[in-house]
Formats: sequence, structure tokens, C-alpha cells
Amino acid sequence: MIPISRKKKNNSIFTIWLRSKTGWLTILFLAVLTYLSQDHIFFWDTIQFAGKHGQWFYDQHFREWLLPESIDSGHPPVFGWYLASIWMLFGKSLAVSHWAMFTFLAGMVWQLLRLGRAKFNNIHIGWLLLVVLLDPVLLGQNVLVSPDVVLIFFFLWGLNSLEAGQSPAFALACLGMAAISTRGMMLVAGLGLYQLWTGWPELKSFRLGVWWTKYRPYLPAALFSLAFIWIHYQQTGWIGYHADSPWASNFERVDLRGFIRNLGILGWRWLDYGRIFLWGIAAFLVFKHRRAIVETGCNPSLPGQMMVLLFCITGMLSISFLMYRGLHAHRYLLPAFLIFNITCLIGIDRLNNRKLRQPLLVIALLAMITGNLWIYPERIAQGWDATLAHWPYYELRDQMLDHLAEQRIPLGEVGTAFPDIGPLNDRDLSGRMDGFKAKSLDMDRYILYSNIMNDFTDVEIAELQEEWTAIAQFRRMGVFLTLYERSE
Repeated sequence: MIPISRKKKNNSIFTIWLRSKTGWLTILFLAVLTYLSQDHIFFWDTIQFAGKHGQWFYDQHFREWLLPESIDSGHPPVFGWYLASIWMLFGKSLAVSHWAMFTFLAGMVWQLLRLGRAKFNNIHIGWLLLVVLLDPVLLGQNVLVSPDVVLIFFFLWGLNSLEAGQSPAFALACLGMAAISTRGMMLVAGLGLYQLWTGWPELKSFRLGVWWTKYRPYLPAALFSLAFIWIHYQQTGWIGYHADSPWASNFERVDLRGFIRNLGILGWRWLDYGRIFLWGIAAFLVFKHRRAIVETGCNPSLPGQMMVLLFCITGMLSISFLMYRGLHAHRYLLPAFLIFNITCLIGIDRLNNRKLRQPLLVIALLAMITGNLWIYPERIAQGWDATLAHWPYYELRDQMLDHLAEQRIPLGEVGTAFPDIGPLNDRDLSGRMDGFKAKSLDMDRYILYSNIMNDFTDVEIAELQEEWTAIAQFRRMGVFLTLYERSE
């Protein structure tokens, strides 16, 4: 069990970084995790952001700086540039792709050490590292070649730089967020709203010099965002999405009924994968700290400031979540989830009763660990990239591919659903352009079905189980892949 201790704060963070056994052990853990996952194919949305985007720029040798419309989802293509550049230097492979993420994973540890150094007085910093890095949504992304890994590093760097008053570093962090995705741009806007809220006593004078000093670090991110949107619009004629986009259905505006449904999904996301237990802790902490929260809401040393930050970030990231039909992935809320976790830990740190801290910390840690084991019944869709529970999929998929090869069943004759539709090369960099086709239960002879696929309807699942013949199944730790053949 991690001991509770009070830290001395008389050394620089760089010295703490070099001396921190906890930090180096955490980096070692992430290195082992990267090593174990280095042969894993691109999974879920990383098929798009890593496999397709990276290979486009790699194959084009950067002759084109924007993506073709067929794979352009409206985000800045910087992550694709990064991967293509890494492949040019070290070779194009899955292992190189996964290790390209390790720099940002180590950067997360550094920034969490900085944050813990600034925010915690009574609990060991190891609790912060564990509760944050074992969060199912972050851990699920950390084993992927994901732009969200980069986004979270820049976000944590931005928080620490803002706290420390390091304007140049904060400007670079905001630029990094904006360059990774349009959601990163929204995150920068959320930080700007937070500064407006907490700095209003100074800003309400509307003196130009005060506003310039406060918001000057946002200028590089703002200029990059405007430049990208303008150049992209000039090249494509659209912003965000277009009518013929493969993702157009996700951007359909919802009516009042759809908004209420989205609100329910948003609530589910906030309770999912063990976070429901953190809400129990949060409710207890709000009760215990209620007087301090009311009296000193924006004091940097108290949970109230983090609650303001949580409100601003959640509000900004929830706009698209609530307004559109299909933008409901857990990772879209990941920065807010992490702020929530950190806020809960700060609340625990501020408890005067030392005997209460340890059990609450244990509950928070167990909530995150066991959250990675949540698997819903197969007819309930879940975010598989938001939990380590998807890990067995890679081995099971290899077994299924071997079985199909042994039975001489061409992949193009097997219907399936996301994330397995399309050329193998988009997933494994193998150069193989054959792959599974989009399912049609009326036309296909073979169907590959797995509980990690959310695009099979309940009717289709029932038809497969009742009218088709399962000719192969591979199952492990709650994940399964089943190959069905049409019954004669």
C-alpha cells in the first residue's frame, strides 16, 4: 500500500524529477506496457488517425500537406505528420508507432509529478500517478497509437504552466493542443474561460494591458487554428464535415428529444468504468469541504479552484457531445475525467482526519483498476477503446485470421463491422490490401461477429444466433470473435 506522507517543497521540480523513484517506476511501468502492446494493430479510431493518415503522408513523402477528402475528418493533420516523420526516421512498423507515443507517456508522468508537487500536502504522489494513469479511459488510450495521448500531455503541461505563471510554456502547450485536433482547440477555449472566471476581479476593469497580459499566450494557438480552418476551407470548401463525409451521420443536429437522449448518454459516460465510485467519494468530500468551497472557491490551494476548472472544461467539451447525434466517445471527455479524478484526490488530501484518507484513496484506486474489467452484455454497446478490457481482441483476431487462412476462406468474402472493415494494411502496416467487407446478412455467406463491434443490431445478432451456423469461435476474458456461415 502506498504510504501517506508530507513532502518537503524546497527543491526544484527538475531535481524532484531526477530523484523521484515513484516517477521512474511509473515510467518503467509504461515502458513495459508499451513493450507488451508494441505488436498490437491500430484499433478503433486510431485506424483512421494513425493507420490511414500516417500512411498517406508517408507514401506521399509530404508532397501534400492536407488529407484527401475520403479520410479527412476535419482535424489538423499534425498527428499524421508526426507518425510519418517517425516512420521515415526509424522505419514503418507497429512497434515504432507504439514507441512514438512513449515520449508523451513519459511527459505525462513528468507533468503529474509537477502537479502533485504543487497541489498535494498530505498524500504520497504515487496515489496521483496511479489513480490518473490507471483511469480506464486514459489507460485504454495509452496502449493505442492515439492522438489523445499527445493531447493529454499538452493539456497537463498547460495546466502546470498556467499555475506556475510560465507564459511561454503555456503558449506552447496551447499550440500543441490546438494542433492535435479541433477538440484540442475547444480545450484551449475551456482554459480561456477558466481564466476569465478566476481572473474576473482583475479583468472586469477592461484595461487593455491586463487583458493582453492574461490572454497573450493564447495567440499562437488562435492564429494556428484560424490559419488551419481558413486553408482547409480554401482547399475543401467545408469546415468540420461535409454531406458526403463517412462521418456525416455523426454530425447530424439533434432535436429536443435527441438532446435529452444525449444528456442521458453524457451522464452514463460520467458513471462508466468505475467512475460511479469516484462520484460517491466526491459527494462525501463536498459535504466535508462545503464551508471551505463556499468561502474560498477560487483559492489555488483548495479544491474549489479545480471545481471551477472542471466546470469550464466539461462545459466546453459537452457542447458537441450534446448537440450532435454521434459524438459520444468516452475519450472526447477525457480531459474532464482527469480533472475530476485530480479534484477528488485534492479533496482527500485536504481532509483533516488522517484515518479517512487511506480508505478513500484505496476506494478510488480500486474503482479505476476494476473499471478496466467492465464488460457489458453483448447487446449493449460500449467504448472499447476506453478500457483495457479490449486487450484480448488482438490475439483473438490473429487466431481468427489464421483459421480463415487454414480454411482458405478469402477475407473479401467475410462480412463484418467496424473496426474490422477494410484493408489489413490500414491496421497492421503489412502491405496487405485484402480485408473484410461491410456486412450484409442478406448477401454474405460468412459473417464475422464480435462483442467489440457496436454496429450489429439486436435483430442481426438474434438472426446470426438463431439462423446461422457458428463454425469457429475464439474467446478470452469476456471478449469473443465468432465466424458464422449461412445455414443451407
